[in-house]
Amino acid sequence: MKRLIYTDLALVDFDNILQRISLDNPRAAVELGDGFMNTCKLIAQNPEIGVLQGKPDAPLRMFTHRGYAIYYDNLEHSVEILRFLRPSLDVHKQTLR
Repeated sequence: MKRLIYTDLALVDFDNILQRISLDNPRAAVELGDGFMNTCKLIAQNPEIGVLQGKPDAPLRMFTHRGYAIYYDNLEHSVEILRFLRPSLDVHKQTLR
């Protein structure tokens, strides 16, 4: 398994998503957070699992968990999680790096 790295943007996304959900359903927020972490571990074990996004010279991959997009870079010795984006966001208007 490759080492997992989370960008500051990814951590902010993670916190914002879970805080919003926890207002209505704290248990669902915990379950979603656990699911995100398990999905990130799956990505680290199988970094080619995600769909290629962007340009071939700057490969970026995306994998979903419960409708949320997890964007990441498959680096030589690690997987860098870039963003957790809600389905309602237009990915083309978001900063990924």
